Amino acid sequence: MKELAENEEPELPLQEKAAEKPVKKKARAAKKSPKKAKSPEKKDDFQEAKAGKQAGKAKNGENAKQPEKKAGPGKNGENAFTRLVKEKPMAVAAVACIAIIAVSIILALSQKNISLEDFLAMDNGSGEQPSEVKMIVLTSNRCPDCENFSSLGLLFNKNGVKFAVQEIEENTEDGKNLLQFIEEKTSIKSLPAYFIDERTISGSMLVKTNVSGFKPLKDVLQYYVGQGKGAYNEGTFVFPEMNLDDGPVKPMLLLGEACGSKENFNIQLFLDPYDPNTIAKSKDLENMRGGLRLDKDINVSFNYNFLPTYSQTMEKNYLAISGGKPETVRENIEGAARYLVCANGMGDSAFINMERSLYSTYCDVNWSTINTADPAPLLNCSDSNHFNTWINGDELTLAARRAGLEGNLLFNNCLYNAKEKMGNMLLLAEAAGIDRTPSALINCQYVVPIVGDRDYILTTMCIINSDLVFC
Repeated sequence: MKELAENEEPELPLQEKAAEKPVKKKARAAKKSPKKAKSPEKKDDFQEAKAGKQAGKAKNGENAKQPEKKAGPGKNGENAFTRLVKEKPMAVAAVACIAIIAVSIILALSQKNISLEDFLAMDNGSGEQPSEVKMIVLTSNRCPDCENFSSLGLLFNKNGVKFAVQEIEENTEDGKNLLQFIEEKTSIKSLPAYFIDERTISGSMLVKTNVSGFKPLKDVLQYYVGQGKGAYNEGTFVFPEMNLDDGPVKPMLLLGEACGSKENFNIQLFLDPYDPNTIAKSKDLENMRGGLRLDKDINVSFNYNFLPTYSQTMEKNYLAISGGKPETVRENIEGAARYLVCANGMGDSAFINMERSLYSTYCDVNWSTINTADPAPLLNCSDSNHFNTWINGDELTLAARRAGLEGNLLFNNCLYNAKEKMGNMLLLAEAAGIDRTPSALINCQYVVPIVGDRDYILTTMCIINSDLVFC
């Protein structure tokens, strides 16, 4: 978790409700040990059919913007969940009956099983301190790769904070009510989403973050709300998955309107040319682009978006050591991104040759070696003498020459206007809640990490269209 800051981030746009499809409610609280991630799956041949993949169908929603409201607990100690019980008594009763039978334990510090009615029950007025945090997880069967157990839960577990969890699917009646709550009361725009009842948080519940000592849990949650990462309304905290722990980042499902289709895929890549993780995955992405082009039944559009992650670290380190004007340092560091942004607009071949040339220089890899499909030479880029030093003007000119773009009028005009384009890329990343590289946004709905051996881009394409040859 990053260090506490005073400045609040901008609020994110509200989203529309998901489409209707009745599904049985499911519930869970903690297991004896944390859930293990699925075994890595790696695809080496795009034309080899692989059976047994679970596929989902993405349904479109509509964006709706409404101002976020912040308020304390409602009348007579009610919060938003309590009112749900009153407004939907039959649905809640049904959920409660199912939950009593189906609720299980999520982690070793698990608590008693709870029904949804227990979760929403008003304070009995005894004045006793809450003994466990109660949390609802709103999930979606449209995203089987999404992580339904929040890193907030891992934070609770790590610090000995007892908690109980109720899981609700978005297409159930109660799920639709919770989606409506998200739309009208928060700026959360992705699933899974986590609802925490403020009344179940006691002052004795302390958590230790990665950058601070022990803090009251409520203070930590309020900090995240202040940073624009969550919302608070009428006694309820609501958060998307924030990936607070050091575990693997999982996909998220955006609640906005989809783009593309089952045959036409829109893939927005969010990369930083100086990020070691981006560099290490560049050959895999290159091989994927080439492989998907061979499938004549689909059309895949890849778009490069510059998202400064490691570049910001380089800028801070350089200014701390050498000084200078921040604007000048940033201009020099972003030179490589400008050339990649404009090369992407000139076609796959131009982009790949531009990227190869830049990394040949930056990682001290021979030009003939980097033209192979082998990713190994780029995995140790941090050992290069050039590492952490920006690619200079002469090196950028050489890269343009190797990419066949030197003197190209369209390419040069793009370089002149690249700053505006890069600003729009930052807005897109913010709107999608993307703050890590490398990442991808698929058909405007699925935010997936590009990490490890698990290829979330291909598995997400299979969720959208299970008939693809590699699914």
